[in-house]
Amino acid sequence: WSLDDYPHFEYVRFPTYILHGLRSVSDVLENWTLDFEYMVRNLDEGVITYTFHPEVVGRGHTMIFLEKLIKYIKDHIKHKEIEFLTLEEVAKIYRKKLGID
Repeated sequence: WSLDDYPHFEYVRFPTYILHGLRSVSDVLENWTLDFEYMVRNLDEGVITYTFHPEVVGRGHTMIFLEKLIKYIKDHIKHKEIEFLTLEEVAKIYRKKLGID
């Protein structure tokens, strides 16, 4: 769940436990950009998938968080072969590489 916004930002009380959430966007942004940076530095190719729940990311501070994350990734696109793709597009590329198209 580390690349899913819900556990980081959402506070939920259950009968047996509490999902604390309510994390600082700057802490989560740092973690997510470092995960991305690690992938770019250490892998020839890869996919990083962030999950955004509309009821979480639609808040003002998380929208700014999302804008900063996209800007960070776009800044890296200038220097490397990085692109935004849908998971369907990624699956097609992977299937083609495996010869199961």
